[in-house]
Amino acid sequence: CWLRGFSLTGAALHRAMSASAILSTVASVFKAVVTIFLTALPGFVAGFTGTIDQDFLQRLSHFNLTYLVPGLAFSSLGQRLTLEQLGKLWPLPLWSGAQLASGLFASRVLSASLS
Repeated sequence: CWLRGFSLTGAALHRAMSASAILSTVASVFKAVVTIFLTALPGFVAGFTGTIDQDFLQRLSHFNLTYLVPGLAFSSLGQRLTLEQLGKLWPLPLWSGAQLASGLFASRVLSASLS
């Protein structure tokens, strides 16, 4: 650990541990982004070279973005999430649900007004 040799107490120790946790989280997010990029890369290469037709690539891209990318993100970041941390992060699912509900409501209103 990079903290060996330092005698930190109280708030300084808490800040150092928080910095370590932040760096660990940033590393996890970077790993998830690289994994997602590598998942999309074969489709990009196949489309660029013309190996696969565009209709199939659009369907594959939709499948990738709908099912594979969220699964990779949850599996990568979910490994570090404990039940205690989830209890502290309860506003995030609540906020996501509110965004989904407001988006559904706005789309229904817009759809009704355009019809």
